[in-house]
Amino acid sequence: MICKKIICCIIISITIILSFSCCQNQNDKIDSNSTPQINNSSQNNEISTKNIIDIESRNLDFDETDLIGMWQIGNVGVAAGYAETLRFSEDGEFFHIPNQMTQEKRLIASRGEWKYEKKTNQVTLLYDQQLVIEGGVFQPEDEFDYEAYKGGNPVIKDYLKEEQYTVGRDKIDFGEEEESEVVYTLTNKDKYFYLGPYLDGIDYYQDLFSGKIKIYEN
Repeated sequence: MICKKIICCIIISITIILSFSCCQNQNDKIDSNSTPQINNSSQNNEISTKNIIDIESRNLDFDETDLIGMWQIGNVGVAAGYAETLRFSEDGEFFHIPNQMTQEKRLIASRGEWKYEKKTNQVTLLYDQQLVIEGGVFQPEDEFDYEAYKGGNPVIKDYLKEEQYTVGRDKIDFGEEEESEVVYTLTNKDKYFYLGPYLDGIDYYQDLFSGKIKIYEN
C-alpha cells in the first residue's frame, strides 16, 4: 500500500515538473517571438520620424506669397527701430534697408527684383540700384534723427549684384511667459527672420526712389 502511494506521488511530481517545463518553454518561445516585433516597431518609429523631418526640410509648405512683407536680420525682436531688413512687395520688387539705429550712414536703401524657386526653396535677389547721400555734414537734431546730412544730396546709383537665400524655419523661444513660435527664415551668410506682411514701408521707399518724397533737407 505504501509502495502504491509512493509511486503515485512520484508520478504526480513528474507530471507537475513536466507541466512546468512545458509552460516555461512556451513562455520562452513567446518571448523570443515578441522581441523582434518590439525592436522592429522601434526601428519603424525611428524611420518614420526621420522621414517626416526630411520631408519637412524639403517641403516647407512655403509659397512666394509667404515672402511678401518684412524680414529682419538676426532676430524677431524690435526695439526703438528695425535692424537691417529685407522688404518684399507683391509685384516682385524688394528693398534692402540698413539698420535704423545706425545714425551716421549714407546708404539709405538698395532695391531690385526678387525671384522664388519652390523646388529648391531658393530666393534670388537681383539688385539694380542704391539710394545714397553725397556731400553734406552730419548734424543730427536729436538722438532719433537718423537721416540728417545737412547740405547733402540724395543720389540714385546703379548697383548690380546677385544674392541667393535659402528658405528655412527656426523655432523661437520667447521665454516662460510666452509660447514658442516657428517662423520662416532666409539664409545666406546671414539669417533674416519673417516679421509679417508689412507693406507700408515699401511704399515709402518706392516714393524715395521715384523722387516723390525726399528725406534730407538742404
